[in-house]
Amino acid sequence: NAPPSPIHFIIDCCLAPWCGHCKSLAPIYDELAEAFAGNDQVIIAKIDATANYVPPELGIAGFPTLIWFPVGGEPVNYSEGRDLDSFKSFIEARLSGSTAHAEKDEL
Repeated sequence: NAPPSPIHFIIDCCLAPWCGHCKSLAPIYDELAEAFAGNDQVIIAKIDATANYVPPELGIAGFPTLIWFPVGGEPVNYSEGRDLDSFKSFIEARLSGSTAHAEKDEL
C-alpha cells in the first residue's frame, strides 16, 4: 500500500448563514467540492464563522472569506473570481506547480 498523497492545500470558506453573498456562493462552492471530491490532495471546507471559533489572526473582516491553507505555507486570502472556473483554475494551477497565481497570493 502506498502512503496517502500529501494535501496540497485546503480552501476554507468562512461564512455567515444570514449573508446574501454567502448564499449566492453556496451552490458554486458545492460544485467545487464535487469537482474535487475524488482528489485526495485537496480539501474543500465550509465553516460557519458565526457559530465556530475562527482564529483572529486570520483577519476575517467580512463574509464570505475564502482562505487557502497550503501545506507548509502561510494562509492566504483568496481574492480572485468567485465563479467555478476561477476556483478550479486556481486549484489546478497550484496542483500543477504553476507559479502564475503565487505572485497574487502575497498579502
